Amino acid sequence: DPSDWMARRERGIVEWQLNRKEQAATDLREIVKMFPTDGAANSILGRYELERRNYPQALVYLNAAPAEVAGNVGLRLMSAEALMKIGRVDEAKERLAGLSAQTNLSADERFKLGWLLGQAKQYEEAIKVFNSMPGDYPEQRKLRYGLALAYFEEGDYSKCIETLHDYTARGTASAPTLSLVGVAEEKSGHTEEAGNYFRRGIDLFPTDDASYLDFATLAAVHTNYDMALPIVSAGIERMPDDYKLFLARGLL
Repeated sequence: DPSDWMARRERGIVEWQLNRKEQAATDLREIVKMFPTDGAANSILGRYELERRNYPQALVYLNAAPAEVAGNVGLRLMSAEALMKIGRVDEAKERLAGLSAQTNLSADERFKLGWLLGQAKQYEEAIKVFNSMPGDYPEQRKLRYGLALAYFEEGDYSKCIETLHDYTARGTASAPTLSLVGVAEEKSGHTEEAGNYFRRGIDLFPTDDASYLDFATLAAVHTNYDMALPIVSAGIERMPDDYKLFLARGLL
């Protein structure tokens, strides 16, 4: 019976549980056409659209399931993320309010909360959340980067550098880590150390433009343009389609 909406609704929920997301979305869209406030259908469709980075539509669905969002930490975080992505930061802060005091958050939810608090420029609270994470959290690199970024934005550059110390050595470093530590060193007045981190980033990640651009910025700040030109030119040789490197060389 094609008009049996209950069967279609239940099939959509089961399809979602079986990770058949396209089929689930097809069924559940039909349900919300008939029942715009159906909580289960809207919350699943909100997750689906968030995964596709269709943030405005995700928010439409999540806002149509207020009881589910209010009672589910994961959905509240998703709702706040969608609001953040479309620039409604104050509303996102309201969705995040009070979550850091809750003790029933999973480790992944607590990490996500800290990251969103950082994006909302609530750095002090983000630092507290990151520092409350369990010591055996498996994604330590991501955790340390998020914590260091919050310290950086708070202006505590020495803490930023210290937090990432174990992840700046060859074999453990990443391009964003070296870039962040280098900028923190420069902010601390350690220009030579900053340059060394940027050079290491270029050496380890020759096809990532971040370290070339950081080095160019460092040279520009200290009006040492000639030093940066060959480095940026080497980046262009390796990445001839990178418009940012051409822009940087032109400015130098």
